[in-house]
Amino acid sequence: MSDIAATHESRRELTFQVPLAEIYRFNEPEKAKELGQAFETGRQRPAAMAPAKRFIISTIGIFCLMIGLTGLFGRNPNIFSFLWIVLGAAIIWVFLVKPEMDRKKAGTISDTKKDPEVTLVVNPGRIIMRSPHNETALEWTEFVEYKKTKKGIRLSFVDGTNIWLPENAFYDKDEMKELLQLLQKKVSSSKSQVSGEEPLP
Repeated sequence: MSDIAATHESRRELTFQVPLAEIYRFNEPEKAKELGQAFETGRQRPAAMAPAKRFIISTIGIFCLMIGLTGLFGRNPNIFSFLWIVLGAAIIWVFLVKPEMDRKKAGTISDTKKDPEVTLVVNPGRIIMRSPHNETALEWTEFVEYKKTKKGIRLSFVDGTNIWLPENAFYDKDEMKELLQLLQKKVSSSKSQVSGEEPLP
């Protein structure tokens, strides 16, 4: 759904919530993937540790544990044996166990949020797209045309990007009509030809 906010008496701002998978649906697959990744950059899974580094750290941690256990169960156990055990356990936890747990947790969160919503803000000045991790602005000078269909509105830009607003993103028909009127003004002002427009009710 969407909201309408009056920024000034003569300037109205339309705000829409659209799933990321929907907003780029009319782009070429590779381009849609590239555009989608731009909104996913803040939610990447932490990289796994290199095998060689993992082996070295594991060896050091186990070595410290062995020294501590040998001293603890030897003839003359002392406080240093206990400290070696603590040091070895800390190395394994901090550099191996905890990073792996964090990486798996990040992967689980990413899997449960594969289709975040994008906030699309349309006003007479420009079009703004926001996600939890990114924000980009499109100037009206980049806008080429729009196409109204029974299922929504598609906006096209000079770089070939297409933005799709499905019908269920609008609060009601009046809001859709208001957006169409704004798009018509922008097309007319840039002397661009509207493609596939249906008459306004």
